[in-house]
Amino acid sequence: MHAHLEKGSTWSGDPGGMPEPAVVQTEHQIKVDAPASAVYDLVADIAAWSRIFPAFVHLEHLGTSASADRIGMWSTSNDEVYHWVALWTAHPNELRIDFQPEVAPPPMTHLHRTLIVEPLSGNDSLVRLLHTCRLAEADQAVRDSIRQTTDEVGNAELAALKVAAERPAELLMTFGDAVPINGSAQDVYDFLRDAQQWPERLSHVSRVSLREETENLQVLEMDTTERDGGTLTTKMARVCLPHRGIVFKHLLLPPLGASHTVRWLIEESAEGVTLRSEHTVVIDETGMATMLGGAAGLAKANEFIHNELTTKTRLIFDQAKAFVEG
Repeated sequence: MHAHLEKGSTWSGDPGGMPEPAVVQTEHQIKVDAPASAVYDLVADIAAWSRIFPAFVHLEHLGTSASADRIGMWSTSNDEVYHWVALWTAHPNELRIDFQPEVAPPPMTHLHRTLIVEPLSGNDSLVRLLHTCRLAEADQAVRDSIRQTTDEVGNAELAALKVAAERPAELLMTFGDAVPINGSAQDVYDFLRDAQQWPERLSHVSRVSLREETENLQVLEMDTTERDGGTLTTKMARVCLPHRGIVFKHLLLPPLGASHTVRWLIEESAEGVTLRSEHTVVIDETGMATMLGGAAGLAKANEFIHNELTTKTRLIFDQAKAFVEG
């Protein structure tokens, strides 16, 4: 539910009469093999968006404005990280969510999106995604471009929602770790944020490329030395939240992973700082067989992923602790 605007049936103008040149309206639909209430609950959970929709890295509740919730949204497009605020109103009794960017992206003066989940039976549903876009000018080329973009984005998002809603629950993993640190939250945050210093501070990191076109929004690529002596290249979109932590999503994934999002949370108390990690991994069943062998089951995949990611996290966290504590 991209705000950058960023093929289903589309129409432009007033559906009841003559077209209004400065308005583009579209509707996209998809059938989902899951109960309507389950689909609605999934998309209404903003914490789930980063694993549902490939573009999204992080969503966060910022408060309320009039009758709507203000939701901070961070997403990727064309290898950049973007941030905006959406006004979000949930109607659970109607299985409907209305949302719009607080500031519409040009050339639009207003963008409103509505997602509706309709039960078809007890076990399947129809999801409808409606856009209303008001434009500053009634230029036909602009209208065509907006319609094409809403077609592409709408269809892609509904397809991603269908996959997530129909995915077996056992393919989702969540786990974490925690390290106590005798220091300040700011010092811990600075160590995690300043990844360009990692080749000097972390022995397993051999190369870092860090881009930060907008403050606190980073694209980090790095090479690390693996236990077998090989080199692994990882790339991630990072949202830095001073001095609370960093949320990031992997943009390069091994065959075993369909999605991997990580939250590093810095919690400060009178006793010191606790640095926590929260991993959310969606397992790729096909990749599981490719990477671990055809006989590997979910238990083996879970064990492998947990061990690998916990080990890599502790390499960073333990060095952060040593660096901050001096």
